[in-house]
Amino acid sequence: MTGPIAIVTDPERRKYFEAILGTNEVPVTSYMPTTVKVPEKGVTEAYKLDLKRVTPAQREAIIAHIAGRFKLDPESVAKDLEKMGVPILADQCTVAIPVNLVTPDQDLDDDDWDEDEEEDYHDDDY
Repeated sequence: MTGPIAIVTDPERRKYFEAILGTNEVPVTSYMPTTVKVPEKGVTEAYKLDLKRVTPAQREAIIAHIAGRFKLDPESVAKDLEKMGVPILADQCTVAIPVNLVTPDQDLDDDDWDEDEEEDYHDDDY
């Protein structure tokens, strides 16, 4: 998967995502959570499931699950899925951030290392 991935760590929610999507590593739309209002917790931070990056079978499984859980018509769930989204609570997951987003993308090899700079660095008094 390309893009942000949330690793669902909460045991109950992990079971839910594994049963519905076949994995606890799910695509999310952003590396940063957003504020949402959910019935169980009120206002809290959550990531949003990236519905553009799930398979058609996973999308159908999400629709079926939401329709069953909340006793809704699957057609109405399918219509509202994009607008309503699927929150993944921030306190129930960890978002994996690729190292190249945190550090410069540098290819340091032996030719790039200046031994004089190393000696100067170690000679500095702090």
